[in-house]
Amino acid sequence: MKIILTKNSKNDTSKVPSKVFSVINDGNQSTSVSNITDGSNSLSTSSMISKPKVKCLRRTVLQTQQHKSNVAAIQKYFNNATKNATKWYAAEKEKKLLGKKGLSYEEVSRHTIKTYKTNLHCKRIKNLVAKGIIGVTPQKWGVKSDIPTIVYRSLCEAFDSHIKINQFKRKSEDNAQKLAEPLNMVIGK
Repeated sequence: MKIILTKNSKNDTSKVPSKVFSVINDGNQSTSVSNITDGSNSLSTSSMISKPKVKCLRRTVLQTQQHKSNVAAIQKYFNNATKNATKWYAAEKEKKLLGKKGLSYEEVSRHTIKTYKTNLHCKRIKNLVAKGIIGVTPQKWGVKSDIPTIVYRSLCEAFDSHIKINQFKRKSEDNAQKLAEPLNMVIGK
C-alpha cells in the first residue's frame, strides 16, 4: 500500500481539508482507509470535552430597567468622549493650519483613551472631523428616515388640530394629555 500526499485544487469547493492522504492499493490487500481519520482514534467519545451550555436567565423588571439605564449611561459617556475628541482634534488641526505645532489625530486619540478609558479609534476622530461633524453626538446606526420634513410637519399639525377638535367636542377619551405632550415637544410650541 502506498500513501501519497495530494492537495485539493483551488476550484474544488468540497469541505475536505487542504492536505489529504490518498491510499493506493497495491493489489495485495483490500483496505479502505478514510482520508480524514484512519480509525485509530486515541480519544474516545466519552473522554471528549463537550461545550458548556450557557444558562439564559430572564431578568426581572428592575434588572431590565437597570440594564437599559446602564447602557444609556455608557452611550452618553462614549458620546461625550467623541464630542470632546473631535473638538480637540479640530482645534489642533487649526493650529497646524496656522503654522503652529499641533497634535496629530493619533495623539488626540491616545489622550482621549487615557482620559475617558474608552476604545475610541483614531481614524473615527479623523473621519468625523473631515466630514465636519465636530462636537456633535454621533448618529445612531440604521437607515435614515425617508419622510420629508414638510410632510412630517404637516402630519404633526394635523395631529395637533385633531387634538384641538376633540377638546372642543369634549371627547376626553380620544384625547389624552399624554398624546399632546410629545407633539408639542416635536413641534416646539
